[in-house]
Amino acid sequence: MTDNIDSVLLDTITKAVAFFDSEGFVVRANRAWDFFWASCSKPVELLVYADLLTWTGLSDIGEEEMQETVEVRACDRDLIIMRCKFNTEEINGTMVEIEDVSHIKSRSLYLARINSDVAGKLRTHIAAMENVLSLLIDYGDTVPRNEAAGLLGETRQEVWRLTRLLDMMRDATALNSGEGKLDVNIEKVPISELIDEIIADCNIIIPESSQNGKINTDVDPALCVMSDRSICRKAISAILFNALHYSDAASPVKITATCVNKTAVHISVEDAGWGIPDGEQFRVFDYGFRGVRAKGSDYSGLGIELHIVRNLLNFIHAGINFVSKENHGTRFEIIIRNGCIKKEMPPKQGS
Repeated sequence: MTDNIDSVLLDTITKAVAFFDSEGFVVRANRAWDFFWASCSKPVELLVYADLLTWTGLSDIGEEEMQETVEVRACDRDLIIMRCKFNTEEINGTMVEIEDVSHIKSRSLYLARINSDVAGKLRTHIAAMENVLSLLIDYGDTVPRNEAAGLLGETRQEVWRLTRLLDMMRDATALNSGEGKLDVNIEKVPISELIDEIIADCNIIIPESSQNGKINTDVDPALCVMSDRSICRKAISAILFNALHYSDAASPVKITATCVNKTAVHISVEDAGWGIPDGEQFRVFDYGFRGVRAKGSDYSGLGIELHIVRNLLNFIHAGINFVSKENHGTRFEIIIRNGCIKKEMPPKQGS
């Protein structure tokens, strides 16, 4: 029987697959099968078909069915198990294929929670804008000029937060769908000009008097890179806004940009703020992660922006990294390669 099974071909299958003979013993299995059962702390070398039925709670399929696909909860996993019986002169036994879909289910549930959270934040910001605008319209003549200016400033911040949330939702949807391509436009991007625009946005949305970090720049005005301006802007903005929010009052935030070997531009944003605890650093780019201290701040982040930024940068063959020390500060660096762009969408996480 085993001579009729191509082991090389079997090991190219990513799902866990094994063939059992008519007596219920494993006669061939791929690496994914061994890895799966080892991850479940089961003795693969002793596995027989009866053990599989016991561990999964399944019963044997009848001779008249020959094939069955079911979803079961076993070994603390959500599994899709396909079984197929063979009864020919050359092969007499059962093929079993197992796919662990736990990550898909947990991710779907998490995405549902994130979408619910985003929808709640949208409703909150919209309600805040409606209240401010109604005050300005209904009581405009009686509201002192300085109070009116403050209300307009609040409205502007709410509009910015709404735009930011919607942008994140759109980018997250595009990146997680795994279908089609992002709209990318490679053009000459003057780095100094782009950074000046981002800083101007910061000063409009967060008045300098309210900013924690104080921005300093060291960028050659002539420095340019061939890349997608929108993606570069989103990446730098996300890091800069985080640096401003997670810094102590009046601490410096420095932006620098240098060209390396004429092939890439390195843009760094360095703050002297809270820093990231060692135990949280490995999760900084995880979907939905927010540090303990960040959760306690008044900055209503969702924990998805850095995840989105890294994937957007990956799409144009750019990169992002950081070094950080708690209570000392953080330095993020973006590496933008000149004119490089990937042609395919990044694969979905967990696929």
